[in-house]
Amino acid sequence: MRATELEREDRTTAGAPRGGLRPAALARLVDLPGLRHDFPLVLTDDEHRPVVTLTTVVDELLGATAPPGARGERLRQHVLRLETALRRRLEDESAPTDLVQLWDEAAERLLAGADDGLADSLATARAALHVDGRVVRCDDDAPATVVHHLHAHAAAPGATVLAGECSELVRRLGAVLSVDQRRSATGRAPARLQAAVGGPHADDFDFAAWSEVLAARPHDTPMPEARRTRIEWALDVLRDQRFVATGTDGEGPSTYDFSFDGVDRALTAHHDRLPELARVVKAMTIAQLELDNEYDESAHGAFFHAYDAAGLRPDDFSPFPGSLVVLDGDELDPSTRAQVLDVLVSPLPWKVVVVTRDALGRSLLHSPVEPRPLSGIELAAAARGLGTARVVQTTSAGLARMAAALRDALAADGPALVSIVTGTVVDGVGLPGYLAAAAAAEARLVPEYAYDPHGGPDGDARLDLAPTAQPAADWPVHTVEYEDEHLQRVREEQPFTVADLAAVDPRLVDHTTVVPRAVWTEAMVPFAAFLQLDEPTRRGRVPYVLVVDEHDVLRRVAVDDRVVGAAEATLAAWRRLQELAGVRATEERRRLAEERAALEAALDAAREAGTSDRTPSPGTAPSATPTTGVDSDAVGPATDERDVAAAPVEAVESGEPWIETARCTTCDECTNLNPRMFAYNEDKQAYIADVHAGTYGELVQAAEACQVAIIHPGEPWDPDEPGLDDLRRRAAAFD
Repeated sequence: MRATELEREDRTTAGAPRGGLRPAALARLVDLPGLRHDFPLVLTDDEHRPVVTLTTVVDELLGATAPPGARGERLRQHVLRLETALRRRLEDESAPTDLVQLWDEAAERLLAGADDGLADSLATARAALHVDGRVVRCDDDAPATVVHHLHAHAAAPGATVLAGECSELVRRLGAVLSVDQRRSATGRAPARLQAAVGGPHADDFDFAAWSEVLAARPHDTPMPEARRTRIEWALDVLRDQRFVATGTDGEGPSTYDFSFDGVDRALTAHHDRLPELARVVKAMTIAQLELDNEYDESAHGAFFHAYDAAGLRPDDFSPFPGSLVVLDGDELDPSTRAQVLDVLVSPLPWKVVVVTRDALGRSLLHSPVEPRPLSGIELAAAARGLGTARVVQTTSAGLARMAAALRDALAADGPALVSIVTGTVVDGVGLPGYLAAAAAAEARLVPEYAYDPHGGPDGDARLDLAPTAQPAADWPVHTVEYEDEHLQRVREEQPFTVADLAAVDPRLVDHTTVVPRAVWTEAMVPFAAFLQLDEPTRRGRVPYVLVVDEHDVLRRVAVDDRVVGAAEATLAAWRRLQELAGVRATEERRRLAEERAALEAALDAAREAGTSDRTPSPGTAPSATPTTGVDSDAVGPATDERDVAAAPVEAVESGEPWIETARCTTCDECTNLNPRMFAYNEDKQAYIADVHAGTYGELVQAAEACQVAIIHPGEPWDPDEPGLDDLRRRAAAFD
């Protein structure tokens, strides 16, 4: 990024127009079609890889055709030129949406007036192109397009199995009736015998005489009429069912559509189809009993006579296609949200996809003191809390990266919720759709994750935050380079936050201000650093973020308390997610282990030096504030500083609970849980006041809720407390 013509910034007034502003971290990403990234996507028929990026297609093609050396490098450069041409061609709405057709058209345009070398390279590449499919741009339609494609792939194996079972039952039931027909008087009639022989030899037989001979011979007892009626009924139901296609070459009834754009329409269709689904389940069960000669009228007759949709069990729905409902996440009314949550706690294998365009405005444009409707992002959080459905959240920029997780959720037996954010809600932001979506994820507005309630016993097994950038950090950090007013290169590590997006959103001009360089002061503090300050220290300071304007000039944008509040709420939600996934606990355990090792080393060194009556070196001992849960009457008062400093080590060795009081952030979580067990000292930092004033379960619950993981439950003091095995397992993460 360049910061030339900085003198023009001095002439800029506060509240300048926002056109063309971009976050400084994204300043170099101006010509997106000229950069290799995860779009466009190619939707293929490959069952193992239904979604692939154009970048991957080209990389694999070059891996197969470009050998090391000058010739291979020339081929590589030529194919990369073609890849760029493909991306630029897709900016035109009239571009083909088939990869091969798009490839050939772009190559033809590129070859106009080109030399033979380019033609040879592109011919080689074209011969090696073995991937085809629909090409998808990163626009508002991309999420629904990709989800429908993945849902079709995910549903295909189950539909194939069900169709095969129905077809096989139809074939075998038909064979049973056919055999019985041949044994009956009707089957031995002259006309039936002549039809069975057919062909050029039909005139060589006296079918009337043949029929008399067969009639005179002993034959099997015909099938009872009740059984025949039962089999014919099952056969008709299975032939006419519309849940999966069983015919070939267009034969058979048309199948139901399981894609809907509203939960109410999906529910209506579901209830309308329930009677038929019950008939199909009943027919398949009767058919199998008949084929196995296990149908007993006395045992089964009354049951199947009364069987209807009310008798369906959760397992009965699994073989059948589930509904796919795609909703507008920016227009979720209370009724729809309630319907979605009802579906997610049901046994139905429904998949609900919520596509949201606005990730930032909902936090900043609504009054903080008035209720507002839940967005798709918040609905996903609510769905996680239910613990009954799979949940996947991503942005349109992450569709390729999350394709496997999306397909797993769409293929799961039970319900699933997919939340996708496009980030393209407002025109005028100087970011293309792909970057807007990616920035929303980077700013922790749309954490990318996959949640499986049945993935394991612990949060880190059920919740996967790996797709999110730098998942262990509060904010992802990027290196920003620019030239200062002295034309010297400056490199800065800049966290990417909510404020970086707010600064370039023209809807938020009332909450952000472009600050002229002439009035930059030392009171201005980088936004991420400002968030780390306590309230008294914040007074008199102005938080800002760096942006770049349309002339590539570096600017500062100051933000107000509304943006600060939105960022703090976003960060708090992100930290809760980290805790659920075990990310913060893992980091805290690592840091705590290092501090314990340093403390023990210092104490050992002091003992060996014969200075046990002196406190360890500064920085190694924890606060002298009471931190253990040991009864003071039992332990006795600390006689000197060394006794108090060593108390946490003794607590760890004895299994007593303790708190790292010096690191307490005064969040009130533990004191609200049990104010008799937990209390604040004179510095308003928590310690265990009376371990016997509560249960071991409350200690563990407080440790799990603690935002900085400083509560260590130790061992339970009451051996008869219920559920100790599970509580010890949960406490192990903090001890």
